[in-house]
Amino acid sequence: MKKIVFVIIYTNDYEILDIPLTFNDCYIALNNLLEEQVKNDLKTSSVNDLLRYHMGLGMWIRNNWIIQAPHSRIAALFLENDARQMDDISQAIIIGYHFYLNKIEKTIEELLKL
Repeated sequence: MKKIVFVIIYTNDYEILDIPLTFNDCYIALNNLLEEQVKNDLKTSSVNDLLRYHMGLGMWIRNNWIIQAPHSRIAALFLENDARQMDDISQAIIIGYHFYLNKIEKTIEELLKL
């Protein structure tokens, strides 16, 4: 298992810059963080089966990307689309990553309806 070291980078107004800003940023970050076996499972699972990632990967996303900056960066995309629940946001990111791995584009509206 590889060791992951995080460096938190702030702007002058203390916005955390290592939190993804867009879906694509999330997917690139997940590509760098996850092992190939996990990425393959996310890619080949059905959308309904992705719920098993809710307490592991989903919790990591909530704790590191959403709670850290609930009104900025990636969370802002969801707030603009009336998604207020952190669980919904993290699950939409996981589902979006599944589609990304399968080279299928989905909008935020489509992801929130799944």
